[in-house]
Amino acid sequence: MHPTSQTNSPLQRLRILLLTLFLGLKATLAGFVLLLLDIHALLKSLLSYFAGKIIGIRQTVHVSQWRGIPSVLSISAADNLDFNFWRKPTYLVPTLSAMVKFKVKKLLDDRRVDILPDDKLYHWISDTPLSRLVSHDGDYLCLNLAVVQSLHTDADVYYTGPLLRINRHKHADVQIRFKDDAHIYTPADGSLWDLAKLHLQASSAFVMPGRFHGNIHFGLPCVAAASLQVLNKQDALYQLLAPHLRFTLRINNEALRVQRAQDRSKAYAPFPVSGDEFVSSIAGDVQEQLLNPGFRCPPWSLKNSELAFNQYGQAYYDQVYAFIAQVYPHLDAGSLRTFKQQVELFIPSFAAADDIHALATLIWQVSFLHSADHYSMEHVMQGDQYIFFSMHLPAPAHSLIKADTPRSQLINMACDAEDKYRSSVFGRTFVPGHKHPLWSNTMDNIRYAFKDAQLKQVALEFQQNLLNTEQTLKQQGINICPLKNTFQSICW
Repeated sequence: MHPTSQTNSPLQRLRILLLTLFLGLKATLAGFVLLLLDIHALLKSLLSYFAGKIIGIRQTVHVSQWRGIPSVLSISAADNLDFNFWRKPTYLVPTLSAMVKFKVKKLLDDRRVDILPDDKLYHWISDTPLSRLVSHDGDYLCLNLAVVQSLHTDADVYYTGPLLRINRHKHADVQIRFKDDAHIYTPADGSLWDLAKLHLQASSAFVMPGRFHGNIHFGLPCVAAASLQVLNKQDALYQLLAPHLRFTLRINNEALRVQRAQDRSKAYAPFPVSGDEFVSSIAGDVQEQLLNPGFRCPPWSLKNSELAFNQYGQAYYDQVYAFIAQVYPHLDAGSLRTFKQQVELFIPSFAAADDIHALATLIWQVSFLHSADHYSMEHVMQGDQYIFFSMHLPAPAHSLIKADTPRSQLINMACDAEDKYRSSVFGRTFVPGHKHPLWSNTMDNIRYAFKDAQLKQVALEFQQNLLNTEQTLKQQGINICPLKNTFQSICW
């Protein structure tokens, strides 16, 4: 329990119940209005879709350079209709319930962030996407978060980008270092060590959605989804890619261009930076990791890694690659060449890549890697407890914190209740993959619309191989993201 929490007395429980009921009523009324707006959007897209069909207008999607990265300016009526029915309603209940739950915690519990325990530090870098930033230095694993130091944050918010060093064999041997500070912080430093960990938590929180996750989300998936329009729906290549690129155009357009998650008038917008700054940081990462070096298969090395997140990723990449290798002989060479040439217009080196590796990398990235990023942030990193985005204390050397400062005082100075409320609502809204009440496009029930009988059998075997791989990962204790939570496409 948080140090500021009150005793869970009968009176306190009654207060919680009454406040929850009151806020729940407000959320129900708001939900009704939002549902009507969703229905209006659905009907509007439905009308647009059928009007285009009747008139005979072929709606296409055009990719353009925006902020230096590939983006989609317009979404077809068919894509809008598909998203408005199958994906948009899934946000409604989770968002409103999160606003009620965490508002109660904020008002009655003055809820703040928890300090990450020392014994969780290794798993934060081994079992999560932070492993992508890990380097080796002898017996030490090094996590360098300096990438956040160039961000322009709100006033009185600090992103220090500390360096974490942890002994790969003896996890209690751990250090945190800061730029322009000769002191090496360890658990022996008391509250200064706790402050160092809070800086690590805040920097990690922004790095997750604000930096390298953009390399997965934007760029390649966007261009590949738009390039599907050059294929006939009866083509085996279209049938292979369609489940994995579905919803991508609309969700990426909402994330980058509409910027709903960065609208700071909303309760779920926690980032202490402007929308332009947020998009610029993502665009810079996409350019650095995807456009400048050109397409890579897969985009970073996974083999021979001791880190659990990479072992998980490699296990599923191997299965996807084996599946594509069986499907490949059935693909039309002309269709594949046309598709790759379309992607190549915006993603350098894509057309030159090995066909099987290119397709496997695309499917693995938008499904397994994207889902694991989200799921591990929620579950492995326990985002509801340890993730927050606005750090109000400078680095230890420049703060008023001493080694013997009470922990509760440190927490209250580092993060206020409003910041944690916004972080929690954002997490519950955008981190989990919410499932449609009628259907779920997750990898445990993947279905391809193949017409060829042999391809249908190959697809069934692929699904079973995925289930077998999951059992193996469970036995090894590295099932980072269960298949029931692994979505087929970037749909949230």
